[in-house]
Amino acid sequence: MDIKKPRVISLFSGAGGLDIGFEQAGFRTIYASDVWQIACDTLKQNNMADEIFCGDVRKIDFVAFKEKYGEIDCLIGGPPCPPYSQTRHYLVGKADGFDDEHAGFAVPEYLGH
Repeated sequence: MDIKKPRVISLFSGAGGLDIGFEQAGFRTIYASDVWQIACDTLKQNNMADEIFCGDVRKIDFVAFKEKYGEIDCLIGGPPCPPYSQTRHYLVGKADGFDDEHAGFAVPEYLGH
């Protein structure tokens, strides 16, 4: 009996830690993304996903993605949280939070998909 593995999209994937856990739980990552080239190279080297996008998550065309892959079973990711984490209290510009130009978009972008 051939059981189809649940399909995962992984955003803000880093080196694939979440993906490894999901793979061990029986999922298959069909798409992974990160903005850091070293992380993307690691994902590729370890064959962590069917397709890997190295770039800003805001540049992913999710409409085209849905046309290509159809429905998925799970969305996972590790969006950067420094703009609104406890450690922000020790940083300059702590009041900026979601307006942080480097990562303030990440959590709302992740939750919007």
